[in-house]
Amino acid sequence: MPLPNILQWLSDSKKTGILVVKIRDEEKKIFYQDGNIYSASSNLEKDRFGIIIIKKGYVTQEQVDELLAEGRKTGKLLGKQCVEKGLIPEEDVRQILQNQTMSIIESLLHRGEGAFELISGEN
Repeated sequence: MPLPNILQWLSDSKKTGILVVKIRDEEKKIFYQDGNIYSASSNLEKDRFGIIIIKKGYVTQEQVDELLAEGRKTGKLLGKQCVEKGLIPEEDVRQILQNQTMSIIESLLHRGEGAFELISGEN
């Protein structure tokens, strides 16, 4: 079943949960609530928020490492920490996260192989 059809079904059915797509060693997750996509994640380094904000010049690798260590202790996400510490404006974080989500989904749309799993329920 092509991914666009799956996404359309999730939307039409107003599903809540996680769509996990696996292609060889690649694993990407699309998070949806009431049929609306609100986030996506990937196990590929290039898709990670920390890598993106380093490439955009907002922070250094050392700052990301420190924030991630702090986040493991406090439970705060990297984007929230960046806003709280004045490293990245909140609107920029929102835009980066939106672009990250779109990029992850777009990277899957034209793939002709892979497996998926639907995990229903609250995320």
